Amino acid sequence: MKNNKSLIDYMLLLGISVIWGSQFFFSALALQYFPPIIIAFLRVCIGVATLSFFLLFCQKSKKPNLRNYLLFFIIGFFEATLPFFLILWGQQHTSSNITSILIATIPLFTIGIIYIFIDHNSISRYQFIAIIIGFFAVFILLSAKINFSNSIICNFSDLLGELSILMGAMSFAISIILIQQISHLSSINSARNILLSSCLQLLPFALFSMFFMNNWQFHYNFISLLSVLLLGIFATGIVYVMYVILIKRSGPTFASLNNYFIPIIGILLGNFILKEHMNLQILFALLILIIAMIINNY
Repeated sequence: MKNNKSLIDYMLLLGISVIWGSQFFFSALALQYFPPIIIAFLRVCIGVATLSFFLLFCQKSKKPNLRNYLLFFIIGFFEATLPFFLILWGQQHTSSNITSILIATIPLFTIGIIYIFIDHNSISRYQFIAIIIGFFAVFILLSAKINFSNSIICNFSDLLGELSILMGAMSFAISIILIQQISHLSSINSARNILLSSCLQLLPFALFSMFFMNNWQFHYNFISLLSVLLLGIFATGIVYVMYVILIKRSGPTFASLNNYFIPIIGILLGNFILKEHMNLQILFALLILIIAMIINNY
């Protein structure tokens, strides 16, 4: 593992951060015409096709066994099926910039789950402090929705949306822990199999939504359709290839720095393009969360 990072390493890190940071912006555009379950299904299907294309140019890897395929199915549920739907559903009731901040709690959830359920000695003093500070930032975001004003129903709906996004972040954290069980397999091939499992899981719900739910009709515009395609090709397909390359070149610690940039990019896109509401409370929460991630890395 080389210590001196090249321009390619920084370009990969920037590209990963931009792709993952902009996914909430494109989700907001897609949600104007498509329901969450349809976006989630199309996203994973397009992601499977994208990764399958890249695998045509990869060397043959070790064939997974039955246990690995079972893990693919379980990880697919926590890595894509559950979080994609929860986050998209939650984003119907909250802005993309707040979504990007809440998703940045994934590393903190990961540490907490490992400490509670796997190894009580795995957490350091600094990581414990980081968890407390990080979820204080989350409390700041959620506290704006907890009041007894005349808009209590609207605020409660927004609160449920943000809690749904947090549950999606927790689901991602669970999948990160489970993925360690298949770390000996090809990363790109595993990602394709995980997404394929998610595609099969989402298929019956997508079909039910299309044929039995009367709350939407198949109508779209160019921007919404393009947003779904970009989510599938880049945010669910190409970004995994870039992430694997970056980890192999510079290590997981350097690759994890994208967590700092994702909420910043999400806020910039939401604020300047979607014209979403921005206030000092959101910026303060973001600052506290970044401090928590710095302490965690320390």
